[in-house]
Amino acid sequence: MSFSSTPARRAVALCFAIGAFMADIDGRALAAPSATLSPTDDSYVTSKYSARNFGTSTRLVVTRRPASRAYLRFTLGSAPAQGFSATLRIYPLTSSKKGLRLRRVTDSGWAERSLTYGSAPAADRAVVRSGRLRAHRWKSINVTRLVNERGVLSVAMATSGRQRIVLASRENRKRAPRLIVRNPAGTTSVTPSTSPSPAAGPEPGAAPDPVPPPPPSPPASEAVIAAAGDIANSPTSGDVSAKLLDTLNLDAVLTLGDNAYQSGTMSEFKSYYDPTWGRHNAKVKPAPGNHEYNSGGTGYFDYFGALAGPRGNGYYSFDIGGWHLIALNSNVARDAGSAQVAWLRNDLASHSTQCTLAYWHHPRWNIGTKGDDASQAGLWDTLYDAGADVVLVGHDHNYQRYYRQNKTGARDDARGIRQFTVGTGGASHYGVSLKPPAEVVNADTFGVLKLTLRPGSYNWQFLPEAGKTFTDSGSESCH
Repeated sequence: MSFSSTPARRAVALCFAIGAFMADIDGRALAAPSATLSPTDDSYVTSKYSARNFGTSTRLVVTRRPASRAYLRFTLGSAPAQGFSATLRIYPLTSSKKGLRLRRVTDSGWAERSLTYGSAPAADRAVVRSGRLRAHRWKSINVTRLVNERGVLSVAMATSGRQRIVLASRENRKRAPRLIVRNPAGTTSVTPSTSPSPAAGPEPGAAPDPVPPPPPSPPASEAVIAAAGDIANSPTSGDVSAKLLDTLNLDAVLTLGDNAYQSGTMSEFKSYYDPTWGRHNAKVKPAPGNHEYNSGGTGYFDYFGALAGPRGNGYYSFDIGGWHLIALNSNVARDAGSAQVAWLRNDLASHSTQCTLAYWHHPRWNIGTKGDDASQAGLWDTLYDAGADVVLVGHDHNYQRYYRQNKTGARDDARGIRQFTVGTGGASHYGVSLKPPAEVVNADTFGVLKLTLRPGSYNWQFLPEAGKTFTDSGSESCH
């Protein structure tokens, strides 16, 4: 008979297991956690927008420049018992070698829906350091010394280095922060929070929680989209790529500008675009090109109506497949002080999905005949500062895929944006020769770029027109 089949031996083994679990590192017996608490409030503040509140964001952003701090508050419900311990668990969305500095906030009366940089409370000198943070891996931090005598943990978090740190906030229920409070055996001073406990996976090397959290919510479903620009200059030219769209089960179709040549009039849209890509308008999310503005954009806004965003602006955003997508207009003011860039900053700040894709017509970077376009820097730089992942453009009538680049165009595999030029909708071809910063180019194949978007990552695949063999594919994680 095996050991496990003997009742007495099973009882002894169970006692040993419980004793081992309940002994802390210096040998003192502890009870199971008295409570696993959810935060009552969390938010972040930034000197860049000193009067703005971010209390509804699903992310907490901490940066050195501009000065940005995150705030967290937990309430134990009563004064902590002598000998208690408190462990904060957070979920980083970015990595940081030096991690966070946590300081106790002396005024714990702040509220997440009203907190701003200008009203943020001061923190005392005592500091707890998180150590290294790894993206998408739970981090446990001993914050016992930061809990005040009333049983409140109210902390400000700043970066210990120069890296931008992004954490999941309590609005991200699946990965919300939580506080695990353990009391010495025989004490019950903590009143568990009535807030639902967020689901959290174990940190590598950490002992499992004795009472597992609720199972995580199912991940957001993936989305499949396709994109191209420079589409229709005759009743049939756009059909070479539209036939590819016909074969796909798509959630959205992005047009990258120059949808109808030569001037984007209503007549040209009806004659050239509508018979081809127009049959997918139920899923189209358009962006305008310079040819639409040969007629002042009137035909574009008349044809697409509400699909084109606010009339005259042509920029808007939407969420799909766990991603935030932003359609921009490279034909109107786009410098750092423009209304469009101000809107873009606000949009990025209020939509805190991990992955972001933006699209418009004119490339910021271009190894083709038209060259780089510094006038797009206001859009590119704002997206880079916000941690965007992908930019899609057209204008050059070919395909170009670039390595990840920063604001100066230098390679930046950690935080850079990957640009795809997809001017392959069917209008014509422009020659291009491969050189950095491009990684792949093609100048003789019409087609569309298919993207499969998932929370945290994406796949890309260039689909060529019938009879051609060029393709390009790959996959990548978001920042």
